[in-house]
Amino acid sequence: MKYNSIQLVNKSISLIRLIALCFVVICHIQQYMDMKLAWWFNVGVQIFLCMSGFLYGGKRIGNEIDFYIQRLKRILIPYYFVLIIMSLIQLLYLDNVFDIYQFGLALIGRETIEGGEHLWYVPTILMCYFLTPLLDKLQARYVGSYIDGIKTLLLVSVSASIFFGVYVNFFNPAWLSCYIIGYFIGVIENCNFNKKARKWVICIFAVLTVVGNGIQIYV
Repeated sequence: MKYNSIQLVNKSISLIRLIALCFVVICHIQQYMDMKLAWWFNVGVQIFLCMSGFLYGGKRIGNEIDFYIQRLKRILIPYYFVLIIMSLIQLLYLDNVFDIYQFGLALIGRETIEGGEHLWYVPTILMCYFLTPLLDKLQARYVGSYIDGIKTLLLVSVSASIFFGVYVNFFNPAWLSCYIIGYFIGVIENCNFNKKARKWVICIFAVLTVVGNGIQIYV
């Protein structure tokens, strides 16, 4: 029975990821066609970030150093490979495109290179992973208290947004908030919270997400 439950959860996660992927593709197609509806599909990345946070919220980190090393290796090796290949193409075949200063900033995640604007996701997910051990410690301390948990969520979101906003030129606090909210939903789902209260919290987050996206589009 437990095995079937795990299978169901895995299938649900895979389905959500597929939906998010479709949203990303649809969004880019509609943006190319200059359709305003594209911005309502511009939530695929946010779903991925929220899902990533949700999954980490359901487990403990353990050794922080090992956690950082594994994530850095998994993300930075392919990132640097793509970055170097793109930069070599610019340097060898395109006039006045390669910028050594911009390349240096891209290496440390502060900027993206010309033509590689969509690489913004790499520094963003690294920011989220950077915060994860801290979130792990906080959830262990405040689990069981909704008020303290919400206060902590707001404090971490605002503090991290200010810090990363100064560091990264293209930073959007909404991305980080998606990860943190997803993380705490994962914590709630895997702890002995009151089921009714848990559903209310998740519903509130869902409503705030829709409202926030509407504000982002029209304001």
